[in-house]
Amino acid sequence: MRDIRENIWPATLTAAALCGIGISAFNYSAPMTGVTGTAGALMVVCSSILLAGAGVFLLFKHSGGSATFVRVLALLGALGTILAAWFLHEYWLVAIMVAATVAAIMSFVPTRTAAQ
Repeated sequence: MRDIRENIWPATLTAAALCGIGISAFNYSAPMTGVTGTAGALMVVCSSILLAGAGVFLLFKHSGGSATFVRVLALLGALGTILAAWFLHEYWLVAIMVAATVAAIMSFVPTRTAAQ
């Protein structure tokens, strides 16, 4: 059985991405947000869904080339989503994606149990 320390950062990435889905879907669909129905808001919804998928993948796959590739894509996706959220003036989403970025960066750091 895997140690909880191996899954904490992918779980944090997944949770942040799920929060991002909720925030961005609300901003896309609710009237009076300023970005209702825009292509940029829909792009942020899609990127948050992809980040959640990357987090779920990393929960089950911890090492190897495919895990490293997904970690790099998750990091780039989180950074791109921060930029898009900043342009859309959705600062709660920026805060959530900063947490996702930290989780993506920390998932690169090997845990003590994985190194032994």
